[in-house]
Amino acid sequence: MPGSTTIGRSERLVMLSHHDAVRLAETMQRLSTMLAADDADRLTDPQVAKLCGGDAAMRGEYAHWAAEVGAYIRGHL
Repeated sequence: MPGSTTIGRSERLVMLSHHDAVRLAETMQRLSTMLAADDADRLTDPQVAKLCGGDAAMRGEYAHWAAEVGAYIRGHL
């Protein structure tokens, strides 16, 4: 993704290349799936705590957020 994004405090619009947007949407969906899984693909509580600023209890909220972000990006491709 290097070079395909423009993000800054003054930027109102964030742009990604189409390829990177597809990859980001797929990554967010995989993250959501791994957060919500009950099998061997499930992220561990320590891993979730690292992602969620030390609070593994945010697993469900983070899974939902990741799924929504992935769907939003896919909807705008």
